[in-house]
Amino acid sequence: MIRLISLALIFLPAPGHAEVTVGWKVPIESIAPDYKTSDQVRKLDQPPGESAFFLPGDELWDVSKVLLVDTTISPLEPGPKAAWTGDWAVWNRRSEMLVARGDYIHIRQAQQACGFDESPRVVGMRFHLTQSGAKRSVAVFGENGERKTGRIDGLEIDVEGFRSSENSFDVMCNATWKSEVDDATWNVVASFHALAEKDVLIARLGSGDSAWELHVSVRLESIGGIPAKEARWIETGPGPPRPWLDLGAREPLFPRQVFAKDLIIAAYQLPPPFVEHEYLLLPSLEAPDSLHGWVHGPFRDVSKVLNDNGVDLEQPGTFAGVEMRTNQLILVANKAAHDLAQALVGEISEPLSSSIQIESSPDHGNWSLIVGDGLKSVIWLTRSDGVLDTDVGGFEIEASLAEEPGTVNLSYHCNPGKMPGPTSAGTIELKVGEWLEIPAAEKPAKQEAAVRLRATVLAP
Repeated sequence: MIRLISLALIFLPAPGHAEVTVGWKVPIESIAPDYKTSDQVRKLDQPPGESAFFLPGDELWDVSKVLLVDTTISPLEPGPKAAWTGDWAVWNRRSEMLVARGDYIHIRQAQQACGFDESPRVVGMRFHLTQSGAKRSVAVFGENGERKTGRIDGLEIDVEGFRSSENSFDVMCNATWKSEVDDATWNVVASFHALAEKDVLIARLGSGDSAWELHVSVRLESIGGIPAKEARWIETGPGPPRPWLDLGAREPLFPRQVFAKDLIIAAYQLPPPFVEHEYLLLPSLEAPDSLHGWVHGPFRDVSKVLNDNGVDLEQPGTFAGVEMRTNQLILVANKAAHDLAQALVGEISEPLSSSIQIESSPDHGNWSLIVGDGLKSVIWLTRSDGVLDTDVGGFEIEASLAEEPGTVNLSYHCNPGKMPGPTSAGTIELKVGEWLEIPAAEKPAKQEAAVRLRATVLAP
């Protein structure tokens, strides 16, 4: 079985127009530190071709001769650097972009050669606390997995953010702030998964003037604060360039393209390092002349690997090869074969984790708390006498997706303190989207309605 993890499915542009133009936000020093004096770099009097990346008066530097391609196929046999052979590559001072044109393989080579894949990134997390109508916001930035702290006006957030896939993050945070009701402190400890640039409700409690909510949004940024979605742009035809985002499995960048009668071409971008020992033992493969306008080698033949996984490649004119230097799986086949290959990509890809939102009914605190699948989160209120912190009340949950679809396993401990509702604890199954009454730990002193809980699965 093909060993593919977190694949990004990327399709090629229209037949006859296999070339694209791409711009990367990179400093020219990462390409040619001595560009002003190098005899391999020259300043252009005019753009090398028509492109919406260029405006009149742009200062353009031709860097195509200093883009060097790594020809290594096996880590055990390092290859020499080779000259890049795309159409053209220039650095634009106005936009601070390397702009290159070529076929898709050339573009991937240029991206590697300019250092874009290795450029430093940070996880940017922006927290917002709304309490009694007032809003406090704090931004925290850290390298992948780095623990950082942000503070503003009594709100303190200790957080670690991990990039778990191309566009999702694992977040572990501990937020504290003073209660406005009395001399007490709210504590929210949560572990969850978040999609890039999506607003996430971490926790909520109460209704009306005394209510509070804690939210976060997460994204990958460059050290200079450029969002990942603004760091790379692509131009595939008429119209302005558009952001070229990292994509999740099964998500197409371009529609599939007709290659010949009853044949479709698509390129599957594999994550490095794809090269494994058994793939190096696969036979070499030459691309036919009909593919030369689209891609070039060296290739390894993976048709048997795909056939073993049920992908029918018997039709004349099919092609299935991995370009080993850029991790491109190039597939030319009929629609049925592509459908199965695309499904196979999605099934083998490492699934993104889900988060689960647990909330109580409005008449029992109206609290809400997010938790990652199989993880634990807590809302707690403490009061200090100057020496010791005393627990006043709160809620603790641990949730996971059950084997039965649409069901969540929940372990909970509810100690509402002065808030409405009895103390309760236990382990239950919740049907997603349905309210369920939970029993009190002991008979309440006064007659009151049972606490109800509901689960919502936040799909990745």
